[in-house]
Amino acid sequence: MSNDTTLRNHLAARRTPARAPARVHHASRVSPSEAIARTWFAANLLAVAGVGGALAATVTPALLTGWASFTLLNAALFLAVRSGWLVAPVRAIGTGLNAGLAALMGFAWGSGLLLLLPSVDVIGAAVLLAAAFAVALLALPAFAAYRGAYPHLVFTLGVLAIVAIVRDARFPLAALWTAFAGASLLVIGKAYADNQSRLRVILAELLLGAGAGARFNANPDDDALAALARERLARFDATLARHQRIRQVLRGLGEAILVTDAKGVLEYVNPAAEALLGFSRRDLVGHPLEQRLRIVFPPAERNHAREIFEQLRRSRRAQHGNDSARLLQRDGSVLGIDYTACALADSQDAFSGIVVTLRDVTEQRNRAEGIAWQATHDPLTGSINRGEFEVRLKKLVRRAQDDQAHPHALLYIDVDKFKFVNDSYGHAAGDAALKELSDLLRTRIRGADTLARIGGDEFAALLYSCELDRARLIAEGLRIAVDHHKFSFEGIELPLSLSIGVVEINRTCRGSAELMRIADTACYAAKRYGRNRVHVHRPEAPADAPRARTFDFIRDIQTAIQGNRLELFLQPLVALGDGGASPQRGELFVGIRDQRGELMPRAAVNELADRYQLIEDIDRWLVRAALDALRLGHPALQNMALVLISLSQQSLGDARLLTHLAKLVGEHPAEARRLAFCFDAAGVTAHYDAARRFVRSLRQHHCHIMLSDFGVGGEAIALMKSLEAEMVGIRSTLTDAMPESGVEREVVAGLVRVARALGVQTVADCAADPARMRALGELGIDYARSAAGAPPQAVSIPSDAQWI
Repeated sequence: MSNDTTLRNHLAARRTPARAPARVHHASRVSPSEAIARTWFAANLLAVAGVGGALAATVTPALLTGWASFTLLNAALFLAVRSGWLVAPVRAIGTGLNAGLAALMGFAWGSGLLLLLPSVDVIGAAVLLAAAFAVALLALPAFAAYRGAYPHLVFTLGVLAIVAIVRDARFPLAALWTAFAGASLLVIGKAYADNQSRLRVILAELLLGAGAGARFNANPDDDALAALARERLARFDATLARHQRIRQVLRGLGEAILVTDAKGVLEYVNPAAEALLGFSRRDLVGHPLEQRLRIVFPPAERNHAREIFEQLRRSRRAQHGNDSARLLQRDGSVLGIDYTACALADSQDAFSGIVVTLRDVTEQRNRAEGIAWQATHDPLTGSINRGEFEVRLKKLVRRAQDDQAHPHALLYIDVDKFKFVNDSYGHAAGDAALKELSDLLRTRIRGADTLARIGGDEFAALLYSCELDRARLIAEGLRIAVDHHKFSFEGIELPLSLSIGVVEINRTCRGSAELMRIADTACYAAKRYGRNRVHVHRPEAPADAPRARTFDFIRDIQTAIQGNRLELFLQPLVALGDGGASPQRGELFVGIRDQRGELMPRAAVNELADRYQLIEDIDRWLVRAALDALRLGHPALQNMALVLISLSQQSLGDARLLTHLAKLVGEHPAEARRLAFCFDAAGVTAHYDAARRFVRSLRQHHCHIMLSDFGVGGEAIALMKSLEAEMVGIRSTLTDAMPESGVEREVVAGLVRVARALGVQTVADCAADPARMRALGELGIDYARSAAGAPPQAVSIPSDAQWI
């Protein structure tokens, strides 16, 4: 649609009656032409009143009234036309009507001069000419909007005035003055009309576009142009309000906004950008983007701001930051950011700059990284945990199967004596020792290798591209470093060492689970051979088969507990004094058979069950089974005056288990009198308060107490006295070395004398042969635990009486 058509539609809309409410809505708004018409009409009133007042004494009233009426009637008609008070058809011929009215008004004032001048004096003529000139001058804006209107007015005024002056030759100066005034009116009117035309052309081109000014000037409707200007101004105001609102929104955003021009120079930044970048608005606007915005992607520190700008300029495709994007602030601080960069285009779709949105995600990224770290790392030591270690091990096994030329190695590391540290000095000491140990191990393995904590006191390491001999040397270095390191807690030195199993990861590996089992077996072999050593697994060595079988015992123990396949055995104690006439006593223990039906060694059961946190279940079953066997009167126990039950150190540390066992004993008071609970002296020392409470509750049910693994020292004797033990077991290291060492013999003799002084019976642990038992008997020891005596007897009880 052309600009003229748009304007005509606008004019038609203004003339349409249906738009009357809109006109009523804007009735208070006066158009420019109406304002000029009102001003000109007022000037006519004043001029007529002034002329009438000046000429009233010399001009007849009828002549003066006729002239004034004719003049004011034409002025009122012009005002009605320009104000829209007439009907539309009259307004439709506004151009011709405007010219005609101009001629009539000029004729009226010229006729007035012609008729009135002969009747006035010099002063009256001056007043009359001045009024005519003033009215003509004020008429120029009213009639100059249309071509031809002002010449009619000026010409009529001038001709009639000159004719009037010539007719009356008494006023030659008035004639000259009138001619000069007419010429001045022509010049002023011409200049005014030209300026108005140029202004209309400029305004029309601004409103309607280039080339529309000349076309619009052909239609002398100033009201339409004014209405269109008001409409455009209203649109501009609305657009400006929207822009102001958008600027307020941008200023209130928490995200940083940066806008550049086509050359990459910053044009706009919001307050969030100032705060994020560390620059003021003055230091940002007008500077190149890359000088103020520094986006880096670690580990490199190169600024990518200019690169982002150039890519957007070439491709026009939006860019988004990844999880590694960082922002370098003005003070050198580093923030994690999420950014979006988009290209801007002008009305011709040409590249005009970019807009960059930055958001500080440092806290969210740290939180996510913390969660990810916790999911893959041990919180105590900072090493990776078992789950992440198994993932890496599986990847390494697959790599070894594909790349046969580069074997790798797995170290399975177990901390020796850690349970003793935990039980003796508390979990705080154990935690401190583990943390210090893990820090030491990390400094001793290669930087690319992996160290993980896979259990309570177990670690593992993956050595990449490392042959078996090299792995053994690294393992020895770890062992020696720990052995020479002094671990301490609150001034107490902690005796820690490592047992390490080494396994090669090569193409023969069948899987990560099998590899871990072999490594654990090798580590267990190192512990069985004396601890604080490294054992390398070699598939061709036949000695590994028994060790692997020993490792399988743990599976047998678990299945035996879960399947209620535990067995009760009685090991009689050998009476050494009074020619064997002492009351018969025996020790009840738990037996477990492996999958082949063979009875597992008692020492292996106790050691593995204690290591894998199963000993509490075994102790629980043992006490209940012993009470059931006594209650049911099993033949093997009928002649036993006292039956010993050994509880582990781990059970002593479980207060709930001790409470349960005390309650269980209380339910069988008759059988409780024949029970003697045996505690390891070191375990009682580590859990002294719990042991004392448990012993006190057992005393209430007339149970007996025995302390085993009894050594030398005033602390051991004080422990025996405080618990009021009826029996003590002398440490096997003393009794075994007694024949070869007179010192140990004197120590044992001293312990026997102390025990007799306290009224306590003595038991020698693990007397190996009859000769040694005779020597112990000569020292006054009452009983001996010995394989040289009667073999263990199975104590079978009904299955419904067994309880786990």
